[in-house]
Amino acid sequence: MIRQITARPFVCLLLGVLIGLNLPFSTWIFALGVVFATILRQRWLAWLSFGLVASGVFLLWQPTVTVSPGKFSGEITLTGFAEFRQGQTQVPFRGGMLKIPGQVAVAAGESWNVEGVVTEAKSGMIRAETFKCSHRSLLSPIGSFRIWAINRINQLYGERDGAWVNALTFNFGSELDKADKASLVQSGTFHLISASGLHVWVLALFSHFLLVSMGVRRHVQIGIIALLLTGYCLLTGFHPPTVRSSLMWLIISCADLVKRSPDGLSAISLAGVLWLAVAPKDVFSPSFQLSYVVTSALIIWFEKRREFAEWWRGLEVSCVASLAAEPLGAWWFGRIIFIGPVTNILVELTSSVVVVMGFLSVIPGLGELIVVFCRPLLWWMQWITELAAKFPSVVLAPRSFSPLILVGYFSLLLLVLWGRPPRSTPKGSAPQKLEP
Repeated sequence: MIRQITARPFVCLLLGVLIGLNLPFSTWIFALGVVFATILRQRWLAWLSFGLVASGVFLLWQPTVTVSPGKFSGEITLTGFAEFRQGQTQVPFRGGMLKIPGQVAVAAGESWNVEGVVTEAKSGMIRAETFKCSHRSLLSPIGSFRIWAINRINQLYGERDGAWVNALTFNFGSELDKADKASLVQSGTFHLISASGLHVWVLALFSHFLLVSMGVRRHVQIGIIALLLTGYCLLTGFHPPTVRSSLMWLIISCADLVKRSPDGLSAISLAGVLWLAVAPKDVFSPSFQLSYVVTSALIIWFEKRREFAEWWRGLEVSCVASLAAEPLGAWWFGRIIFIGPVTNILVELTSSVVVVMGFLSVIPGLGELIVVFCRPLLWWMQWITELAAKFPSVVLAPRSFSPLILVGYFSLLLLVLWGRPPRSTPKGSAPQKLEP
């Protein structure tokens, strides 16, 4: 297991960044570690030390909170896209977060004149009472399109089904009612709308097969899909799972383009480093942790997968994903769900089809036809999640046990995933050479 890790420079780099973000005092101490490791020709140690130093740089880049408790009046420049939660628009600015009542079209780069109240000075949370856009940006049309897409889906599908389509297709899960959210959580399928890169892979694969059928060259395909994924990341507000999956797809595609053997674990590690360079605090968020841990576990498992019948493949994926996700789910949400692997098998394929149909529903004239075919799929997902939510599960207090238990558990899981012998080769055939 240790050799598998040290043979991958980007994995060592990500480990260094993760250690540095959890232990900030150690970041600059290891600056000399890069030099010593290079002299000793220990490449893995050099990359690990470089990751520790890089984490210190990432933390220095982060803005400090610049608002004081009480009333606020002034101009704010937005640095990200909005999330719509509980009838409010939440959008980040440099050093804080702005809350605006209702659904408002906002985008990164815009300047707003705001009068309101600072509700949380430590995190820079401002609740706006009066607000007006003073300067629009090049990304403003994206903010307007997001609002238009949400409203169009709701008009086509109705309130409940529209909320499901928006959640699955665009990661806008805030419109789901409490009963549907509870069913998703208790059935182990909430990751479909919160920590899943499924949307990106469905979009990328659908575009890939379409471009291949049209005879488009490989390097042109990558450019077109890169533009599509960038647009989708803009549309969803750069959610961590969306960005992670987009970066993984592009890294693996570029490796194939330059005739290099694609390595999924290195790709996801590089994607993680790039994301943490922009948002290092996300390392402590459940979305980031679930997204990267589950995907990494699946990559490691299928590196040495055994030969199973095709019908067994879905259950295999669900079991590995559940083994990786359930401890984090217990830590963050206080629940261990036993029915999760079966539920995911029953809804994963359906949700992939709904994702594609959600994109097509936005097209004027075509959406009215898509609704007819999409409604039965939505009914199936809702019925399955409601039924699975009735199965017993273990309920705990969130974050009620030591994080060291998680460290020990995932260390053991790594031993199980990587400790299995590789697939045996048939008699008379030469063994395959495994590239690191």
